[in-house]
Amino acid sequence: MSLEINTLSLEQLEAQKASYEKRIAELRQQERDAALQTVRELVAKHKFTAKEISQPTASAQSADAVEPKYRNPETGETWSGRGRAPAWLEGANKDEFLVATA
Repeated sequence: MSLEINTLSLEQLEAQKASYEKRIAELRQQERDAALQTVRELVAKHKFTAKEISQPTASAQSADAVEPKYRNPETGETWSGRGRAPAWLEGANKDEFLVATA
C-alpha cells in the first residue's frame, strides 16, 4: 500500500492517520496482553510472591549507593556524607546528626 501523501487532501490524511493510530493501539494491546500472559506463566511456574516481584534484585541496586551517615531527627531526611551538605546541617555540629551504626 504505497500512497503518495503529497497528493492526498487534509481529510484523506487525517483519515489515514486515524486508521494507523487505531491499528497501532490494537497491536500495542496485543503485545501487552502477550507480555502479561508470559509474566503470569512465569510467576505461577516459579511461585513468586508479590513481595519478591516488587523488590529490586541486588544487581539492580546502584553500586554507588551508600548508607546514610546523617539523619535529621525532625524530618527523617538523611544524607550520606557525599556531595553538598543539606541546609539542615549547615552551621550545625555534624556529630549530633550521626546515624548509629549496627
